[in-house]
Amino acid sequence: MAIDRFALCPGGTGKKIKFCHSECVGFLEKIQKLMESEQLRAALQLVDQTLARDPNRACVWSFKCLLERATGDVEQFAKAAEEFSRRFPKSPIALAEQSFSHIIRGNVTEAITFLGQSIDASSEQRMLYTRQAVAAVTIGETLADYGHIPAATEILTIFLSLMGEQDSPLKELATELATSREVLEIREMQWDGLFATDRYRQLLEVCDHLAAHLRWQELENHLKEYLNREPEDARVWHYLGVVQMWLMNYQAAGESFARAGELEKNDRLSVFSLSRAVLFSPILGSGDKFRNVTVVVDDPNRLKEAILSDRRVLARKLDVDKYRQMFSGQDDEPVLPELALAVLRRPLPDGESEGARLYAEIGEMPVIAYARYYGRQTDRPARLVFEDALESELEWLKELVKGWLGSDTIEWSVDPNVNEKSRLVKLLSDATRICLLEPSISFEAEWASLIGKWLPAMTFKCIGDKSLAEAAKDPQKRRWVMALLISLKSRFGIRWVVDPVDELWRQFGLGFEDDLTLDAKLFRRIPLSLVRVLDVPKLPPKFLGGFYSLAKQYEETYLLQQLAHEVLRRKDDAEIPPELVRSAYLELMEGLLDPANRSSLEQLTELVKEGIAFLEKHNLPHGMLHAADFHVALARTDHNAVTSVIEHILREHENEKDITQFIRGFLALAAQMTPPEEEKKGKVLAEADGVDIFFTPKDSTAGGAPKKIWIPGAD
Repeated sequence: MAIDRFALCPGGTGKKIKFCHSECVGFLEKIQKLMESEQLRAALQLVDQTLARDPNRACVWSFKCLLERATGDVEQFAKAAEEFSRRFPKSPIALAEQSFSHIIRGNVTEAITFLGQSIDASSEQRMLYTRQAVAAVTIGETLADYGHIPAATEILTIFLSLMGEQDSPLKELATELATSREVLEIREMQWDGLFATDRYRQLLEVCDHLAAHLRWQELENHLKEYLNREPEDARVWHYLGVVQMWLMNYQAAGESFARAGELEKNDRLSVFSLSRAVLFSPILGSGDKFRNVTVVVDDPNRLKEAILSDRRVLARKLDVDKYRQMFSGQDDEPVLPELALAVLRRPLPDGESEGARLYAEIGEMPVIAYARYYGRQTDRPARLVFEDALESELEWLKELVKGWLGSDTIEWSVDPNVNEKSRLVKLLSDATRICLLEPSISFEAEWASLIGKWLPAMTFKCIGDKSLAEAAKDPQKRRWVMALLISLKSRFGIRWVVDPVDELWRQFGLGFEDDLTLDAKLFRRIPLSLVRVLDVPKLPPKFLGGFYSLAKQYEETYLLQQLAHEVLRRKDDAEIPPELVRSAYLELMEGLLDPANRSSLEQLTELVKEGIAFLEKHNLPHGMLHAADFHVALARTDHNAVTSVIEHILREHENEKDITQFIRGFLALAAQMTPPEEEKKGKVLAEADGVDIFFTPKDSTAGGAPKKIWIPGAD
């Protein structure tokens, strides 16, 4: 393909090829042909020969960096990128390549700095290059791999706003991070905490420029200088915490958020800041230290028999899925253990019980350690590998193992690495892991007891020596208590935690004393997490819809369900768009179909009936609500109803976009249920998007009657 002489110079000079390096057109065409035919080494040799004759060609240096990167020579690439940026210090592409070279070598801070300089250079040229976006994606991916989601999200947000690419690797990575398993406050786009008022106008002019050009260290220093003059400004303290998140200094961020929350006069904004302090500071309860221990076993039969007969041990052979749930860390063992076990401080109460068994009574941590038992292998001896063993109980555990083995001398090896975990988070995790070993235990009951009985008696660093229940009565500590409970809901986000936390909130008599007026002109960026400190029934319609859309974007299920209920409560409000109501019906329907919610078929049927009536009234698609009728009929094993629903969907709603996936799922289910002899009765009459649609055979419809859907096993 011929080179367009009026295209921009690939070296990032800002000029068109004709006015930059018109004599290089032939070179560029040769390089392009070699790269298209994947002759990278030949292309690199041509580049080196060209640079040897004339090293002042930006376009050639651009290809030099690109090819060194493609061939995987990190050292040569780093040298090329450094020389390229030295010769052309105002080339956005040269600076982007420097950013690449640092991120490849793991120098995250330097990579962000050069990417920011690249944006500065682009500002002077008033244009952005694709290679800058690629560098932003690479940095974002690396930051995410290192667990630095806030910095990655902000970089992607900046480049999406600059380049406006909705269907791009930038957007794909941003979506992936937004829907990751991190807590919402980590992965959402951050609100700096400042309001667009005259008080902050001058500060914002400087800060916005520094933030958008990734000059975050300068931004942090600028905010600190401001706070030296205005040390009581809670909003700026919050902004400082956000910047320190971007700088990956999470301890400092937690301290800044705590300072913001303590200074803030508005109850809701105070708890908003404090809940972030909880997330970024090690204050979720007292921390406990844990070790990993390996014991080599000479008599595996005796050990296994002792383990299985000790009532303080819960032991079971787990399948692959449950094993991975229980031991989610790295495991270099090539085989599954013969037994997975938990060592308890004392035996569980006998028999099954509807209430808590592990956390029936408040006391010390009931789980001493988890372990994996491996029998003898060809190249390895039998061994017992303890994980998350309480450091304070190692001697107790050692004596226990000695008793199992019947020996005063055992081969006991303690890993030097120490893990420190929040006691509360560890207790919640223990309930889930124990249920894998003892199915009769209900983790729902355990969590309810843990939150309802244990949590009020626990102490936290942020509330001093007081228990949570005592702090809830202290006006000076009440906000911290609310922040702690909100943080728990945010961290787990499932009803087995959220419901007992809400009950505890009511028992403590907690509530916000101030209101917070939402104004889009003041809030320059409204985060979804703000809804945690707002009264949802009082949200203006515009903000209700906005928060609902954000909850869908971030796949924040519990908040989405809460907002969906509020949308339906106001469905007849003229300011609530019917399309939003339709989405809310579908969201709640999906929630009721989730087996974990244990909802009744009557609830689902009532919701579907109400939703269909509303959507028919507003002439909106509603085939997916009929799909819920299908699930109800299937659950009741009503074959006639199943047939009727499917026929209705295909006759009236087959052109609705969101019904296609349901039809595919139904047909896959039908294929699984079809006995071989009955499968021959059906005939494939049509194929849509690669999915077979089964109808009754032609000869079964007389007199031109419409064909019926054929339900294997029902017709």
